[in-house]
Amino acid sequence: MNYAQRITLYNGEGNVSASYHVDKFDDFMGLEEVDDEDVKMWLFAQSLFGEGNKWYKYFPPRSIRSFVGFQTIYLERWDDKQIPLQVLSQYNNLKKRGFESVHEFSNRFMRVYNSIPADIKPSPWVAKLHYVDPFDNEFALLLRERKSNTLPAMFIDTLEVEANMMASGKIKPRAKIDRRKGREAHPSTSASSSSDTKFEMMLKTMEKLIDRLTVEAKLMNWEQNEP
Repeated sequence: MNYAQRITLYNGEGNVSASYHVDKFDDFMGLEEVDDEDVKMWLFAQSLFGEGNKWYKYFPPRSIRSFVGFQTIYLERWDDKQIPLQVLSQYNNLKKRGFESVHEFSNRFMRVYNSIPADIKPSPWVAKLHYVDPFDNEFALLLRERKSNTLPAMFIDTLEVEANMMASGKIKPRAKIDRRKGREAHPSTSASSSSDTKFEMMLKTMEKLIDRLTVEAKLMNWEQNEP
C-alpha cells in the first residue's frame, strides 16, 4: 500500500501548524497500524516539502536516530510559540486515542507537558494524577497501586500493566482490519482459532515488554542528563 501518496504534507508555510501536522500524521499511522520505527521516520520525511524538506535535507544521513526524536526537533524548529494558556488547555484536554498504544500516548503526553511554560506548569505529582485519567477504571486502579515515584517511572509501570492485562485477556490486541472491505475482520471458526489468538496475544505481550525496555533505556539517559 502506497502510504506516501496518502499522507498530508507540510511546507513550513500557510495556516497549518507544525503541531497539527504531527497530530494528523500520528492519527494516520495509528489508523493504518504502521508500527515500524524506520517506516514512520521515512514517511514523516516524505511529508515535508518546500522549506520543510530543505530543512530536513540539512541533516547528515543517520543523524536522526528515532521517530520521537525526529518529531521533537521538527517541532522545535517549526512549531509556532503558542499562548501559554492555550498550551495548558491542550494539556488539560489530553485524551488517549482509541487506536493509540500507551507507549504512543506517553510520548505525546510528555511532549505536551514539556511545552508548558515553567511558571504555569503543573507539578510532576499533579501530572501523574492527570496522566491516569484517560484509562478505564480497572487499568487506572492497577496503575495507581504501583505507586510510581516519578512520571517517567509511571510510563514504565503503564507498559507493565498493559502487558499483564493483555496476557490475562483483559485487554485485546488491536483488531485486524480487512482493508479490502474496510471493516474489522471476522475471527476464524477453525479449530486453530483459539491457539492463533493465544499466540498473537503472546507476541503482543512481548512487544509491550520490548517497548518497556526501550523506554527504560531512554529514561536512564534522560535522568542522567537532568541537572
